[in-house]
Amino acid sequence: MSGSDQQDGSAPSAGRDTRSPSPGVKRAAPETDRDVEMDLAPTEKESQPDKMDTTGTEDDDSTANDISGSDNVYPTPSSMSIYTASSATRAHSKAQPSERPSYDDQVAKVTCFMMQPLKERQKGYIVSMAWLKRVLSRSSTHADKTDKTAAEGEVGPVDNSDLVLVTDPAIASFKDEKGEPFVPLRPGLQMSEDFEVVPQEGWDLIMQWYGLADQSPAIVRYAHDTSVGGDSENIQYEINPPIFTILKLSSQSAGTTPQSLKEKNMKPVRTLASRHSNFQKWLKEAKTLANIDMSTKVRVWRILGGLGSATASAAMTPAASRSASPAPAASIVANAGSNLVIDLNTFLSLSEGAQRELFEDAKDQTANPNYNGRMTLDIAGLGGSDVVVLEERIPGGEWVSEASKHTLNRLGVPSGSLKNGVSSKLKNKSPTASGRSSPVPEPVRGRRKDGKPRGCTGLSNLGNTCYMNSALQCVRSVEELTYYFLNDVYKKDLNPSNPLAHNGDVAKAYANLLRMIYDEAGQSSFAPRQLKHTIGRYGPAFSGYGQQDSQEFLLFLLDGLQEDLNRILKKPYIEKPDSTDEMVHNKAALAEFADKCWDIYKARNDSVITDLFAGMYKSTLVCPACDKVSIIFDPFNNLTLQLPIENLWGKEVFYFGLHKKPVRFDVEIDKNSSVKSLKELVAKKQGTDPERLIMVEIFKRKFYRMFDNTSSIAECQISGNDEIAFFEVESVPTNYNPDKPQKSYFSFNRSDQEEIPSIDSPKADRILVPIFNRVERSKSKRDLFGVPSYIVVTREEAYDFDAIYGKVLVGAATMTTRDFLNEEVLGEDQQDATQEDSDTVVMNDDDAKSADSKIKTSSVDGEDGMVDVSMRDVDSASQTGAARSEGSIPARFRDLFELKIMKGNEPVPLGWSSVEDNKEYPKMSFRIKTKPVTPPEESEETSDHTDSKTAESGSASGSDADNSVDVPRTPAPVARVQIRPLVRPGEGIVVDWNEQVYDALFGGSKKDRDPIRGLPTWLDVERVNDPELNKRRQLRQTRKKRGVTLEECLDEFNKEEILSENDAWYCPRCKEHRRASKKFQLWRTPDILVMHLKRFSASRGFRDKLDVLVDFPVEGLDMSGRVEAPEEGKSLVYDLFAVDNHYGGLGGGHYTAYAKNFFTGQWNEYNGKFNQPTHKNSMMTDMSRLECLTTY
Repeated sequence: MSGSDQQDGSAPSAGRDTRSPSPGVKRAAPETDRDVEMDLAPTEKESQPDKMDTTGTEDDDSTANDISGSDNVYPTPSSMSIYTASSATRAHSKAQPSERPSYDDQVAKVTCFMMQPLKERQKGYIVSMAWLKRVLSRSSTHADKTDKTAAEGEVGPVDNSDLVLVTDPAIASFKDEKGEPFVPLRPGLQMSEDFEVVPQEGWDLIMQWYGLADQSPAIVRYAHDTSVGGDSENIQYEINPPIFTILKLSSQSAGTTPQSLKEKNMKPVRTLASRHSNFQKWLKEAKTLANIDMSTKVRVWRILGGLGSATASAAMTPAASRSASPAPAASIVANAGSNLVIDLNTFLSLSEGAQRELFEDAKDQTANPNYNGRMTLDIAGLGGSDVVVLEERIPGGEWVSEASKHTLNRLGVPSGSLKNGVSSKLKNKSPTASGRSSPVPEPVRGRRKDGKPRGCTGLSNLGNTCYMNSALQCVRSVEELTYYFLNDVYKKDLNPSNPLAHNGDVAKAYANLLRMIYDEAGQSSFAPRQLKHTIGRYGPAFSGYGQQDSQEFLLFLLDGLQEDLNRILKKPYIEKPDSTDEMVHNKAALAEFADKCWDIYKARNDSVITDLFAGMYKSTLVCPACDKVSIIFDPFNNLTLQLPIENLWGKEVFYFGLHKKPVRFDVEIDKNSSVKSLKELVAKKQGTDPERLIMVEIFKRKFYRMFDNTSSIAECQISGNDEIAFFEVESVPTNYNPDKPQKSYFSFNRSDQEEIPSIDSPKADRILVPIFNRVERSKSKRDLFGVPSYIVVTREEAYDFDAIYGKVLVGAATMTTRDFLNEEVLGEDQQDATQEDSDTVVMNDDDAKSADSKIKTSSVDGEDGMVDVSMRDVDSASQTGAARSEGSIPARFRDLFELKIMKGNEPVPLGWSSVEDNKEYPKMSFRIKTKPVTPPEESEETSDHTDSKTAESGSASGSDADNSVDVPRTPAPVARVQIRPLVRPGEGIVVDWNEQVYDALFGGSKKDRDPIRGLPTWLDVERVNDPELNKRRQLRQTRKKRGVTLEECLDEFNKEEILSENDAWYCPRCKEHRRASKKFQLWRTPDILVMHLKRFSASRGFRDKLDVLVDFPVEGLDMSGRVEAPEEGKSLVYDLFAVDNHYGGLGGGHYTAYAKNFFTGQWNEYNGKFNQPTHKNSMMTDMSRLECLTTY
């Protein structure tokens, strides 16, 4: 066991996603067709979406405030000094270390402010997680959730330089919405992983304690309500406000003027704005920057993808996802050309819908002083860093592009393809291609005007919204549901009065989406903004622009459509029945019970969604104690299938048996098993009691964390380089409760800490005490070595120095190959083992000169106040014998090491942040304070006199009066008792070894063959092989290469499982929670069967993904043998028509979709705005290792 510094395991960040005041804070991103969610290198610049003040126009007389021209928002890297705080700010933020509270108090105080609900326009400061972890790693509440290396070195002042996108000082002059300098962030950063946002009050405290690093900026952001209408608020920090590049399409009606000539040489202007800025205010500012008179009406266009192909060279896929995802490249900044005024022919050559998009609802009201509209940029659809064209209206009412188009048409010159704005109704009564019963007639088949089949339309990503687009491509491929909306049948089913509905808005937004997708004059792609805003309004988790789970979005969408279109106007309350013992084995009674459950469901839920997607499964629970059987029937619209692969955790662990040399061996257990189960497995291997095992992680010769029984292995997030050890102790400790309730994963609350019990508490009956080893090179230099360990000290032993010393000594014997405890020493009986016996603590002259401030003069600052210390010329190893058991420790062992006391903040301290190499700790011997056991009539004066005489006579433990011939004899020694504990709960022991002893016991080498010097046992740990485990691993690896089939996944669904301790079922007969057996069976299946292949496993803050080949059929999935009660006359053979896939791993990835066009029968791949035909064979190859939502 190395105990070295080469550890790499990381723990979850302290603040993951994760606090309630800002439940859905997501990283906004530019509108691209590939989600950018991985960390990028600092040189991979990308436009930053999210208000704020502005810039000016750029011309020959441009100032430093003008931002223009370049294709990059931040074109030139340079010194960080442009963003560093002013001297006044730094003076205000000067740290005051003397006033700095403990790390736990720091975390608690700042987190208290972070947990407060956000307010509109609240100011927050971004703090680098790299710096924040340096503080969290030193707190007892978060040390186990941070990277171990974060605790190394000093904390230092706040340093945000790792977050900043460095830019040219000459052009980095954007101002935020409050007029403060705007500091752009590097692309790909994620909240709670790379940074946290701290409110003003918390920031002020941090500045008071630590200050700001010289080259670090103060990064400010503001909170805004992202909900669109409605009563609920969803306030989030706007991390990346959008930066708009503004062009103008000018009217030439006035002819050539000095102003128009000047504008021809001007570069595009850019402005920073909050998504939540008022649209009219932003437009007024944009018109000012573009030199457009307020009386001139404009309309706003977005150039999709920029002008021309100049952006191709700037396109890139995030480095972290290139190998895992086939996503199209993400353009860093769209090309806006080099001129403020866009050429008319260039503008007309852009295809409307595909290359340029008009914001029809965003009308220019800047010249109307009475207009008080509240539309924001976000509602208008301007949420990304876009290239925007302001098209002027010429006198007479026509727009520039329309007037020019009419002129070109008269001359016979074709212009760009323009959207006619007319949606052709889809009307036909032919049967559906699927053969399933359809609630509405089928529309006319046909092609779009661009020649592509109708429905082959891409959906552009709005930030990281590929999760939404891929799910939408699957749902809209449901033929019957699509006809239902396109023929407006849904309107008669709208139920806005349903209290669980969304006022019909979700259904209306989805209907509008389908019209745009299937419009004959539709475009090749568009961004589904209206649906996105509608979903975000009612589902705050989807209101941002960050990545979400596609399955969760699909379920939210189906549920929203179900409630908006529910034909039940007033849902009745019907109590759900439970099965009886009589019907359990009566098939007819069970079928009647199932029909009743289905009727109850349909009495409250009756819509096109239940018609197409709703099925029902049977769940059977059996109590292992009384055999009570409980059967329930539940509806489903999504069938989640576990992969039949053992989700195992395997690792080599170290085992330190009681009074034995350490060994190491492999263990393997289900990832979702508890730590308690792992202890039971280890105990079985070693033939011991699991109650006496302590599971810990060791790092840098200290304990890094202890593992509680209630945690699952997955939650522990143990990495490959972590050194996991099991210590067997002599009895079950009372000050350590491994079964205590789990702390909240993201809790910053100090109340989660266990209270340290007092020595008189029952919890101090058997104290678990950690032991840390150091070698004393000199009085001022010490080094930690070896591995830490544990001893259990009873309450009585806590008052007995020799008892504690002896336990440490026996434990030390397992650390060396030298059997020093059993070595024979000649003349031991004649050794002088004279010990001091006094109720005062002694020091020698060297101690008086020690660097330890606690041992300098005549007192030591201990936990009980000032302890008197007398100067005596005795060595530290031979003092304070009164608290020792008579003759229990041979004299030759008393000089091996010295015991010292360290304190922690927990009942069992880890030592991770409190034990250091050269730190001075008070000696345990300083706590020895005894009193004689004398009859009550004896005076205190006599006792003191006797005590002094006894000490001088050498009557300490292990001494012999006959050997003290040179010392005047005194009356028989008086029995003495220690009056205060030598070690308490919440404390540990630091063992400082003599350097010569260290060399003798641990300084040997295999090469030396020196029989006298011992070898350290922790460096060459014996390995115990497990042949059965090796065989199981080989079989599992073979199966993984072969892969699994969908049939095997369905078999896994029907398998019986035993509930875990955390999911125990309350048996109504036993009146206790039991680990019952549970089994699922399909009772009836729907017309549209949605299957979710669950590759991700999640447990609190931990997620894992199974990478195994899954083979599933495209046609002919026969479910007839798997459904308990099939409907008469209904076929149970399903054909695949849509797949929603996830590429990548835990840190991120990308969603795409494969869907079959029911017009043509052709499979298409949908990847953001891109779509292309594909063959089912290549589709199967691509999807074999993906997380899939398959739709049959």
